[in-house]
Amino acid sequence: MTSQASVWVGQGPLVAIVFFGFLAVGIPIAALSLEVHHGLGFSALVVGLVIGLQSAATVLVRHHAGTVADQAGPRKAVLLGLPAAALSGVLYIVSVALPLGPTVSLLVIVAGRLLMGVGEALFITGSLAWGIARLGPSRTGVVMSWQGIAMFVALGVGGPIGLWAQARYGFAAVGALTVGAPLVALAIAVSGCASTHQSPRTIAAAPAAATPSNDKLAQLQRDLTSILSSPTTDHAVWSVSVRSLAHDDVVFKLNAHRMQTPASSFKLITTAVAADRLGWDFRYSTKIYATGALANGDLDGDLVVISNGDPTINRRHPERWGAFDAWAKQLYDKGVRRIGGQLIGDDSAFAEPGWGIGWAWDDLTVGYGTAVGGLQYNENEVELLVGPGINAGDRAIISLSPPGSGIVLNHQVTTVAKDQPSRISLERVPGSNLLTVKGQVAVGTPAISEMAAAPNATTLYLNALREALARNGIFVGGNTLDIDDARVKPDYSKATLLLEDRSATLQSIVDVCNKWSRNEYAETLLRSVGPDASEATADAGLAVVRDTLTKWGVPAELYIARDGSGLSRNDYVAPDAFVALLTHMWKDPKHTQPFRDAMPQAAVSGSLANRMKNTVAAERVWAKTGSMSNVRSLTGYLMTLDGEPMAFSFIATGFRTSASSIDAAIDEALVRLVKFPRELHEE
Repeated sequence: MTSQASVWVGQGPLVAIVFFGFLAVGIPIAALSLEVHHGLGFSALVVGLVIGLQSAATVLVRHHAGTVADQAGPRKAVLLGLPAAALSGVLYIVSVALPLGPTVSLLVIVAGRLLMGVGEALFITGSLAWGIARLGPSRTGVVMSWQGIAMFVALGVGGPIGLWAQARYGFAAVGALTVGAPLVALAIAVSGCASTHQSPRTIAAAPAAATPSNDKLAQLQRDLTSILSSPTTDHAVWSVSVRSLAHDDVVFKLNAHRMQTPASSFKLITTAVAADRLGWDFRYSTKIYATGALANGDLDGDLVVISNGDPTINRRHPERWGAFDAWAKQLYDKGVRRIGGQLIGDDSAFAEPGWGIGWAWDDLTVGYGTAVGGLQYNENEVELLVGPGINAGDRAIISLSPPGSGIVLNHQVTTVAKDQPSRISLERVPGSNLLTVKGQVAVGTPAISEMAAAPNATTLYLNALREALARNGIFVGGNTLDIDDARVKPDYSKATLLLEDRSATLQSIVDVCNKWSRNEYAETLLRSVGPDASEATADAGLAVVRDTLTKWGVPAELYIARDGSGLSRNDYVAPDAFVALLTHMWKDPKHTQPFRDAMPQAAVSGSLANRMKNTVAAERVWAKTGSMSNVRSLTGYLMTLDGEPMAFSFIATGFRTSASSIDAAIDEALVRLVKFPRELHEE
């Protein structure tokens, strides 16, 4: 069988499932508009809300759908989602078949839209994961492209089919087709493809065997195997690699070649490549230009700020937090008092959008899912402080910091009695500045802090800079303007450079990136390592990553890189790949200490500050954590009590227990490794 044929055999049934599933999504869209507006007599606004409810439900359920696919298998997610989609059609039929009245009929339709949203989230997430499982992670792009084709074809033909059915047979026929299409997909899922989900227990492999004379090493391996196969952790899918850096030998392996989702441990790859390509002393540059002449304090023209992505103007770099005020004072000292034109932000150093491939839509609302750009301020985040009103029933009090983010609040938070729990959630459609804040806060309780992604990082940056200019006596007469919206682009060859600023060093940037797991730092670095171009792209950066890892001897078949931060579930790395990278960085004198020291240290700093306390591993482990739903990883270095350095990588996925129990197992294994006496097992 040819490669193309095998791909189609593995993918064909799933393409059909996606087509018929999304046919059910597309068929009612146009018909619903006519039914709600003309049939039931509701306004165009209501029509829009009814249509949009399905997408909202899909976004809210997508994260849970991923959890279902990870824990129960992708086939299970598909088999749950398609019946839900079919039930939405049943409700459409009920809305016209029974004498319910306009309002009740509308509510039944709304319930159908919500069901379809839930069904869509389940079956599309499941089908993508199922396809990757059948063809392998190396063909993720093939899976996504074919299923994407099926989805858009179905949406394209679904609308006309729905309108035809409605015109000829009424809205009940639309409901019937919406029932039928998912059932066809369900039949294919049940009979057309077999499940590919492996039981986690079948995945584990035996650790590397010790030589008979190596009694101490053999005991270590038995102890580590026992820790990872305890009753609370044995159902997890474990991949582990441990190597001595002093003796260049294998200490322990378990499924070390099996690629798994590494989460934020992936940042070690991005930061290592950035350090090697850019150098630890690298600094980003920001320049401010004047497009007109300065006379008597008046700048007759625009003030333009341009940067190649400096991520360090935030509180994590105290020396950089006051950069805007420092710039304003420098401009004031140069005689600038008034800017007659606009304040323009040139963020064109990075191509848009600044998100990673495979990021979940619901991640894009919160601070850790912010897009990166040429101009970055406050980590492109906005803090929401949500506090209670005076009495139960009052609207909660919400404040945004810093101001000028461009966020428009849809406030849906109430004050509840003191004995009630406080909880809030954030919702925002990507591309929109409307942030919906839902939930409740109890009377007398402290304000809840939540970080939201700024809808436009450049807007946030420019408004903060404008405020700093005003504080320091410089008035801007015109508007703040993203260069994307400028009718005429600045001609820098004819402009006057007023000042140039340099960021914190790459050493400081990597330190923050890895110790505090800052996604926007990693994505910035990924775009920065690419070849010089008019716009830096993630794809160019990923090409450099792959080339660099190949030069370092990291096998290409042991990893798949889709972003720079590890937020994408399309990233896959085998522990042996991580250990190969760690070994290379350790053996290069210019990287050994700065790379290690930029990682969290056990019981001391970053995300390991509260782990391995009061154990022999405290202060002897430097490692990057990785965490997302049903993923826990830890990758880095350790130093044994005898002074032997080791590189290690632990990745666990698919677990049903608490994440803390997985972390505890990893910590216990590291404590055991730190105690390992090398001299006692050498022959």
